[in-house]
Amino acid sequence: MIYSYAGIGDTIMFTPALRAIKQAYPTCTITFITRVINHYALKGLPYIDHVVPFERGNILKKLSLIPYITNQDFIFFADWHVQLALLAYTFGHPCISTNGSKVQFRFKNNIKKTIYNKMIQNSIRTWVLDTKNYAAETVGNAVSAVLGISLKLDINRLDITLPEAKDIHKVDLLMKNHGLLPNESYICLSPFTGFEPRNWPIKNTVKLANLLQKKFSLPVILLGPPSKKNTVKDLCSGVNLIGETSFYEMVELIKRAALFIGPDSGTMHIAAAVNTPQIALFSNDFPSRWAPKKNCRAISLGLPCTGCRNEGISSCPTRQCNYGITPEMVLSIAEEEFQRLHLRNR
Repeated sequence: MIYSYAGIGDTIMFTPALRAIKQAYPTCTITFITRVINHYALKGLPYIDHVVPFERGNILKKLSLIPYITNQDFIFFADWHVQLALLAYTFGHPCISTNGSKVQFRFKNNIKKTIYNKMIQNSIRTWVLDTKNYAAETVGNAVSAVLGISLKLDINRLDITLPEAKDIHKVDLLMKNHGLLPNESYICLSPFTGFEPRNWPIKNTVKLANLLQKKFSLPVILLGPPSKKNTVKDLCSGVNLIGETSFYEMVELIKRAALFIGPDSGTMHIAAAVNTPQIALFSNDFPSRWAPKKNCRAISLGLPCTGCRNEGISSCPTRQCNYGITPEMVLSIAEEEFQRLHLRNR
């Protein structure tokens, strides 16, 4: 069993390791516990037996996980959750944590430290943010180490649950309602992430959408969460579907796009999983850690402060790593990508 409460992108990064485990041990049972939005990304994958949606909250929600915690050989905590670890320990299961040293540091009380040491059989000292290496490789190597096995990882391939026929039909209707044919080529643009300071500026998004449409004579579809529904309203001539799609409708729209453009975010990893060519805009993190290995052009200013993590960009007075990526820079890379894709398909 694996517990992870990180974002969609982090969750998708587990798929090469989970796929490799199932290939090596076809009869094993894999259970993945994660937040509700993430479970949509995994629940249809054939090599994961149980994908359990979980929202942190009252004790009843935690107790509902008891059936999944029992009869486990290993319980892997990619994110620390002391109550779930206590439940696992109560049922006598070995737990593995990815941030053991940090958790112990927070436990100033020696009694708490002792309890923690009893709960955790092993702690991974090097996790995703501790290295600049590609996150899917770091996850796979960590899982291999804690299980004491050698996994054949294909880190170039990320997986996601694909839309069903009903979702595809809804996207057809959605495009028709906006004057687009279901098989029409378009560029997909989403400036949003799960962390506000890393969102690409709206003014840059609007300018880029207008530049792309003028340059390539293709419609630009804008995607984003419901909370951002009115951010670009009446500001550009793109097809504004921000807040108008379900999770799987969003996946289908990204899948059909000729090119996807957006910041380092969950949608970047979704584009990678459906093999859509993309331009990824990196701000405070390293492309080597997160940029997909296939069909991705990463733009990063590579400033000396790169790698400052979310705490750093939150307090940064300039956020030059993000705001310094201009629409003109992205347009130039888009031109190169369209030339490359044309040559590749000739």
